[in-house]
Amino acid sequence: MDAHRAQTEVAQDELRKLYPKVPVGYSEGAQDQESTYLHLIDCYLEMIADQQLMGAERANKVVDFWAGDHYTWVYKTVIRDEKTILGIIEKQHLRIN
Repeated sequence: MDAHRAQTEVAQDELRKLYPKVPVGYSEGAQDQESTYLHLIDCYLEMIADQQLMGAERANKVVDFWAGDHYTWVYKTVIRDEKTILGIIEKQHLRIN
């Protein structure tokens, strides 16, 4: 995301429109609002990378664990709104292959 800062910022703006109020702080969100929006992208990309490395079943168990441990709102939102978040990531060319 650092290498594609402009696209990341546009993706964050789109996420702000979808989720105007996000949690901040442990255990639901990240350290501030901007970080929580970044984690929606980061945690989605992490989930996809895990699926590619471990397979869907094992990766889903990992994500389900994290959804109950830290960034709980972020992970639950990524799971619930996976297709919507994917659309934003693909539109901004942030998807990993």
